Amino acid sequence: MATTIKSTSLDFDAIKNNLKTFLAQKEEFADYNFEASGLSNILDVLAYNTHYNGLTANFALNESFLGTAQLRSSLISLAEGIGYIPDSMTSSQAIVKLSLNLASVTDRTSSIQLQSGYKFNATVDDKEFVFQTVEDISAEDNGSGLYEFQNASGSKNIKILEGTERVKTFLVHRAEDNAVYIIPDNTMDIDTAVVRVYQTPSSSVFSTYTNILKANTISANSTLYILKESPNGFFELSFGNGSTLGTAPTTGSKVSLNYLAVSGAESNTAKVFEPQSNVSVGGSSYEMTVSTVAKAVGGSDKESMESIRQTAPFQYASQNRMVTAADYKTLVLRNFSTLIKDIQSFGGEDALEPQFGTVFLSILFNADVDAVTEQVTKDSIIDLAKQLSVASFGLKFTDPVKTFIECRTFFQFNPNLTTLSRNTIQDTVNNTIKTYFDTNTGKFGQSYRRSNLL
Repeated sequence: MATTIKSTSLDFDAIKNNLKTFLAQKEEFADYNFEASGLSNILDVLAYNTHYNGLTANFALNESFLGTAQLRSSLISLAEGIGYIPDSMTSSQAIVKLSLNLASVTDRTSSIQLQSGYKFNATVDDKEFVFQTVEDISAEDNGSGLYEFQNASGSKNIKILEGTERVKTFLVHRAEDNAVYIIPDNTMDIDTAVVRVYQTPSSSVFSTYTNILKANTISANSTLYILKESPNGFFELSFGNGSTLGTAPTTGSKVSLNYLAVSGAESNTAKVFEPQSNVSVGGSSYEMTVSTVAKAVGGSDKESMESIRQTAPFQYASQNRMVTAADYKTLVLRNFSTLIKDIQSFGGEDALEPQFGTVFLSILFNADVDAVTEQVTKDSIIDLAKQLSVASFGLKFTDPVKTFIECRTFFQFNPNLTTLSRNTIQDTVNNTIKTYFDTNTGKFGQSYRRSNLL
């Protein structure tokens, strides 16, 4: 929790008594009864004004620091001041295998192409969600009419994301104004955003811009965009000015923003995916076969205020590069926080068998993350390290060692001092024990203290 600056010294009655004490020391008010006079009303006004101004200054001081700010808008502004952009809502992701069986088709094609955006329906707790592919996939005939789809890297594990695709279009009136474009949608997943800039509103030729957080180098000609949460909870899109943070769209051009509006954590655990439509091949329609490899995980709401408060300083310290073991931990957590419960990192020199030039990561994934998603995430972490590591360190994963604690609980109570039944008291004791373990154990660096539990 945040530490706030207290205002205990701004008590209204204390301020009024201080004014009385001060005036009573003056010869003009010697032996004067302040409460029995009209001057008491004037003292009320003075005390109220002092109290009000003191509280206003106190609140303003709280909102000026990352560690004490209570308003989300203040916290976001302070975090962005040190280069940290809080996470938006995040789409849950699942992994499936897709195939078509055209064995009965005589004159079949040798390959099938399927563009991104192929949609599936899924249900969680009687609530329906839409998932879709986020990249083009293709399939080759295996010789017997079976087509198994794979992505650009050749993997048959196809990632699908929950969300509804939305498009916002903006026209650039005056490039020199460095305009900020507002997207009035607080359900956006900024990681799914694709920004395209067309030279004219009617042009079909476009340039794809890159999120500044993914840029390794920046020059005056870089095509970068900045997408971040605005104080009112929506999002704002901006560009460089041609000299800093890259080039900006020219006057008269069109900016197109595609993104997914997501449901966050509500769509997690979805595991049955039904295609919304059949696949058209040679003018005929065929049913897609879907096999779930990993259920949906990773969906989350906007980053909490406490998470922003704790993560932003470490992100600033790492400066978006991996040098120390702490940098690896910070940046991995920054990019994969929706899948990770806790993470620990250390240099190879601290390993039981020293391995110099190596960084070890021990990751505790969320309980709903299966083995397939864990491996995909680890592969993505290795790719991230290749981009951001400034030294030729090796990266290795070590599984956390889990220690389980079993409790046998004995307690006594006086039935004359309570109206609760024995079962109710027993449930209360068990819930208290569970709360203790949920709060104090389950992550790296936490300790079980028998004395505290007692």
